[in-house]
Amino acid sequence: MKSIIFAISVLFFVGPTLADPNICKNFEGSVYEGNKKGGGYQGPLKIKFDGQCKSSKNGFWIKYNWIIGERTVYTRGTLTFKGEDKIKYRQGGGTGSRGLVSINGDKLHWKNVYTGNNYNVHVTKKR
Repeated sequence: MKSIIFAISVLFFVGPTLADPNICKNFEGSVYEGNKKGGGYQGPLKIKFDGQCKSSKNGFWIKYNWIIGERTVYTRGTLTFKGEDKIKYRQGGGTGSRGLVSINGDKLHWKNVYTGNNYNVHVTKKR
């Protein structure tokens, strides 16, 4: 019984680790450029983050467009920040690609670990 009370106390006082809203806000209006390798389209890619970060019950999210060429929108999606190191993406609707994003300074690495694990995207912040 004491262990149950302790566990409930820890959850109550510590609570879940939520994402830092400032990490999400750093993406507002930003543009990343790089390339996509693997399945589907391969080549130069630009990622534009549109709009503002929105709050959800588990963290924050922001919309983006993957762009090939000068203006052709390759796909739309949402980047979701859950917890300190949990960044996920989802392309298009419920049937689109999804995976994880890791941040290393001004560089992002996208990997579709949930849907095929067949491509990687490496981009660097331009503005």
